[in-house]
Amino acid sequence: MFSLTRRPENTISIDGEIYKVNLSFNRVLKVFEIIADESLGEDEKTVESFNLLVVDDKLKNIPLDEKAVLIQELMSEITKKPYGNIGRPTGGGNEQNQVSTPPNFDFKQDAGAILASFFQQYGLDLTKEYDKMSWEVF
Repeated sequence: MFSLTRRPENTISIDGEIYKVNLSFNRVLKVFEIIADESLGEDEKTVESFNLLVVDDKLKNIPLDEKAVLIQELMSEITKKPYGNIGRPTGGGNEQNQVSTPPNFDFKQDAGAILASFFQQYGLDLTKEYDKMSWEVF
């Protein structure tokens, strides 16, 4: 989760060891595409996602089940909502009756508008920020 007191994450700790990851916005968005791709099996999704996000060669040959756990941990952190999972009530005041509201945009479908908006609002060409701008900053 984004913090004003530390740099964006580029490592992950596993059993006390620190390993490098690349959580740049373009890689994270590609992982979202991979996860949504119904033509890929779960193992393929795990391997492709792992290869995009984990850049530490010491982890490249870990077993598939460990890769899956690592990807799950990374995606859990990436998708963590800063103010909790606030949803729209579907009836009653019970938290179990809360559902998440779907986003008002689609990263793939709205890519051109997102690129143009970043340039218009911030003078920032996102295509020059590939593998540089972290997901947290994006």
